[in-house]
Order: sequence, then C-alpha cells, then structure tokens
Amino acid sequence: MSNIYKKKKTSIFMRLISQSKTIIFLLLAFLISSSAFSQNKTFFLYDGVPRGSEGWTQQEREMIYPGTQIMLVQNVVRPSIRVFLPAKEKANGTAIVLEPGGGWETIVEGLEGNPVADSLTAHGITVFMLRYRLLKTIDNFLYTTDKKSGLDPATRFQDYTSKLKQLDLDDIKATMKYVRSHAAEYGIQSNKVGIMGFSAGAFNVTVLATEYDAETRPDFVAPIYGAVENFSVPKDAPPVFLAHASDDKLVPVARSIHFYEEWTKAGRHAEMHIFEKGGHGFGVTRKGLPVDNWIGMFFQWLKSEELL
Repeated sequence: MSNIYKKKKTSIFMRLISQSKTIIFLLLAFLISSSAFSQNKTFFLYDGVPRGSEGWTQQEREMIYPGTQIMLVQNVVRPSIRVFLPAKEKANGTAIVLEPGGGWETIVEGLEGNPVADSLTAHGITVFMLRYRLLKTIDNFLYTTDKKSGLDPATRFQDYTSKLKQLDLDDIKATMKYVRSHAAEYGIQSNKVGIMGFSAGAFNVTVLATEYDAETRPDFVAPIYGAVENFSVPKDAPPVFLAHASDDKLVPVARSIHFYEEWTKAGRHAEMHIFEKGGHGFGVTRKGLPVDNWIGMFFQWLKSEELL
C-alpha cells in the first residue's frame, strides 16, 4: 500500500470523526434547547369543545392593544393553559393559577399575564396561566376603556353573570384539579396551590374563593384590583392578599375593601394594601410609585403564611 493511499485513507477517516463530533454536538444542542423550550408548554384544558361552548362559532385570536405593544386575546372558546416553570435551582414547590383581566371580552396577557408569570417564576413559583372562556367580540374590535364591541359596561356585566360566570368557574376549577393531579410531574406541593387574578380575573378567582369544593379549594388567593361583591365566606376560607389603588376609575377600591372586611369578620386570614396612586391595570409595570412594590409585599406575605 502506497504512502499516498495511507495518507488519503487517514485524512478521510479523520474527516469522518470530525463530522461525527459535529453531528453529536448539534444533536445535543438541539436536545438541550428542546428541553428548555418544552418548559413553557401550552395545551387545551379540555378534550374537544367543553360543555357550555357547543355551537360557539367565534374564532380565538391574538391582537395588539391599539397604540401599545400589549398583546391580548379575544373569543376564547376552548380554554388553554400555559405553564411557566421556574429554574430548577429556584423551584420551591409553590404554584399559582393565574388569570389576567380584560373585562371578560379579552385577556390582557401582555400586561397581566406573561410579565406577572415571569416575576413569579423568578421567585421559584410554578405558574399555570389560564385562557378562560370569553364573551364574543366583533371582528373589527377596538379596545377602549368604556366601550367594547357595542356593549356598555353594565350590559357587559349582565352578559357575564348570565352567560359566562358558571363557565369561567368551571374552567378555573378544572385547572385546579389538573394542577393538583399533576403536582408530582411539576415538582409542586399539592397544599401550596393558589390563585391570582387581575380585574375581571380577580373577580373570577374570588368567585372560586367562595364557591370551591374539596378538590378545588385554593390554598391562597390574590385578587388584584377586583373582587366579587355578593358572597358568603366559607368556614375554611383560604388566606387572601389584596392590592388596589384608590384612584382606580374602573373598579372601585370599595369592592376590595368589602371583600377584606368580610374575610376578617369571619376570622379568616387577610392582608390588603391600598395605594394612593396606580389607577387600574398597573400589573407589574414600573410607574415610579409605591404601587410598584405590591408584588414584593405579596412575596413577603406568602412567606409569612408559610406558603413560599
């Protein structure tokens, strides 16, 4: 065998080894990135169209709030869950079912959903953000503070209470059951599963806080600028954390105060923070005001209740 042939054979062999290493490296990189991507997964809450939504023809869609970069969702027919997992070294076993607001005609995920979930996971909390069912909105929908798809606020609330309240309660109950039944899979403690909601979402979570059963009782509740008005406090009512701004022009702070007072009258744990300024829909947006600190106060409260 000539030296030239040996050199060619060696060169081909070395190239094959080099290419194999490259392929292995790329495969590992793909697997690692796929694993990281799969941490924040999204899936439908029910198999098929859930009870109560039969015959609904509206199409779910995402849009940008006019004049902003805030993403919101319309026309949810099939509720879905997006899971946000904390870094493994930070995970502490606490979980929160999160309901952003939006007046029951939208879900403002870009303000009260994703940014809030990121703040919670940064503190080791696993988040299950729920896209709950909504009232139908028209195709050329324009989101404003006082008029939505031709319905005034009073009519919209009537539509919610007559058509949607039970469906949204069904959705959050089904989510609580899912979270608890998959606690081991997500590395969470089944006795540290709470709910947090904003505005219309706060109304929804306070409905659950007063109408749960043994399977769906939340371990803590955090309604932010919103609460149900007519309710009875359960004997084993969970601890509650409320935050609201006095200058909220959309949802009066009196609703949160009433909820707090009824909870404490019943001898149940409750903490409330009322801020002079903040308006409605402050979420976790930094405003350079004391209201910016509400979520830090929430984390401190969780620790005081031995829930974090």
